[in-house]
Amino acid sequence: MRGKNIATNLWLILWCVWKAVSVMMSSVRECRFP
Repeated sequence: MRGKNIATNLWLILWCVWKAVSVMMSSVRECRFP
């Protein structure tokens, strides 16, 4: 159970990082090309 919990937490962290990067990239794109 503990191993599965750690894997789930890693996936959640990766998902949050991916969403943050996607938002930053879209913001940079809008700033560069208004």
